[in-house]
Amino acid sequence: MKQYTVTTTENLRTLCIKNGWFKCGSNKQYEKLFRANELVFSIEEIATIIWLCSDEEYCDILLKLREERIDYWKRMFGIENANQTYKVVDIFGKNFKLTFKQIVTLLAASDYESIKGIYDLDGNTVWEYECE
Repeated sequence: MKQYTVTTTENLRTLCIKNGWFKCGSNKQYEKLFRANELVFSIEEIATIIWLCSDEEYCDILLKLREERIDYWKRMFGIENANQTYKVVDIFGKNFKLTFKQIVTLLAASDYESIKGIYDLDGNTVWEYECE
């Protein structure tokens, strides 16, 4: 599965257009934004890149990016309610009960590979890590 910090490049571009972001940036800077998103820079770094080339407040940009990131992962997993609780199993066999929003934070972190599986509370598989 391809990783992005926030969402796909196309969706990030649409988000920038919709919010009037990046009006002060060059095409080269715009491409660097997309590259940073694909290289899984932190969401704060993505927000900073946008903020430097925009007139909007940093906190507002970060909030919208976080909302988009949750929506992206909801689409990826076919989840409707981001506040629903799931069972997460890590590579050490430990079980955690987390909301989908909390899971997104883990999946977006650089050590997401420590998650072995995500299951609904009835034990049905939502996602399992596949070794390549």
